Amino acid sequence: MLRFMTIAAIMMTFLSACQSEQVDIPQKSGSYYMVSHVKEPTLAFVNKENLEVEKMAALPTVWEQLIGINDTEFVFLSNESRMLSNFSLETGKVSPIVEFDEAVSDVLYDAETNSLVIAYATINKVEWRTLEGEAIEDRDLACSATELMIEGNTLFALCADDNLIVTVDRESLDMRESFSVLDRASGLYVEDKNLWIGGHGPTGKLNHQIDRYHVQTGEKIGTIDIGLMPIAIDGDGRNGTIYAIAHGNDHLYKIDASSDEVVATSDVGHNPSYIHVDNEVIIVSNFDSHSLSFLSSETLEKRSEVEVGAGPYVIVSGEIK
Repeated sequence: MLRFMTIAAIMMTFLSACQSEQVDIPQKSGSYYMVSHVKEPTLAFVNKENLEVEKMAALPTVWEQLIGINDTEFVFLSNESRMLSNFSLETGKVSPIVEFDEAVSDVLYDAETNSLVIAYATINKVEWRTLEGEAIEDRDLACSATELMIEGNTLFALCADDNLIVTVDRESLDMRESFSVLDRASGLYVEDKNLWIGGHGPTGKLNHQIDRYHVQTGEKIGTIDIGLMPIAIDGDGRNGTIYAIAHGNDHLYKIDASSDEVVATSDVGHNPSYIHVDNEVIIVSNFDSHSLSFLSSETLEKRSEVEVGAGPYVIVSGEIK
């Protein structure tokens, strides 16, 4: 009897731990940048109003990816990219969604269908799941995707190990086009009829360019010379401007997408790894400087450099009401 009760108690404790956790969120309402760290299990909250760290919340495990659903609801990957969980900024509650058998390489929120698109590190397919983790549908690919992006009715998948971009029709799930890109590509960004991609380039001949492709034909239609190893690209989706960080020379670049011209540049911290465009502000996470750089989206004038702890990576915007 005692043995049975002991086992039951252990099971109840395990189930309780699996059901939910709690993140110590700021008590002050307002708009925040949330920053997940991959060198330590920490979530930083930076007040948008004064660009000061409001709180550094300890986590039980590193959040390797953090994806916004809306201003108060987020999903994240942890446990070596095998566990997908939900995080509520209203309550601070963390709830597990689904545990995968294989490591996940990317998660994308599809706002049109209110679902998640999942890519696997070693499996040649993408799948759609509900926000509760239930499988909806999947599509085999010619390669395993490392980055995903949706533009219009097309899902774009970068397969960095195969130097390939694959496109999938979101309605029919038919593969449309595939085209080759540079070695060790990264920083997939699509806007209108253009796809930009950067990356490290082949070993021994590191890349210092961003390539622009026509999304329907896969034809390369432009090349932009910038700093060494441009690994992340983003834009606001409105004014034909894109931003890129080069972690080989620690710089941020503003590019006129219509002319492929670099119109502004600024130094940032050491080993910039992630870029977040938020209207008039560009935020860059500096992995080895343990900081965030805040810059004007118009001029790239640096507004602030904020220490946020070891290994900052993903940046998202959120609201505490």
